[in-house]
Amino acid sequence: MTLTLGIHMTMWCKSQGLSQPQLQTTMEQTKKYPSIDWTKNEYHKLQEIVDLLKSVLEREAKRSCTSQHLVPGDEDVVEEVISMLEERIDYDPSPQYEPSLAGI
Repeated sequence: MTLTLGIHMTMWCKSQGLSQPQLQTTMEQTKKYPSIDWTKNEYHKLQEIVDLLKSVLEREAKRSCTSQHLVPGDEDVVEEVISMLEERIDYDPSPQYEPSLAGI
């Protein structure tokens, strides 16, 4: 399993154009943190954070008022953070409207 993961990471790092020191650092991180999928980009990780925050809010909503862990204003802050992250994750840099060709 470790050998297969090492070969996979080596091939992935080379495909990303990483130098030998960068490849070595990546391999060390892979061994140090085996539960992290290093092939995912940062937007995948942000989506995982959004999912985690949503699950926190769901669990908090199931608790009674006296058993809640978050302070009353914290839920609003978490919802705002979720909203901001979702805007960044779903951001589309392409123009909203195609340029008009009517004047040509």
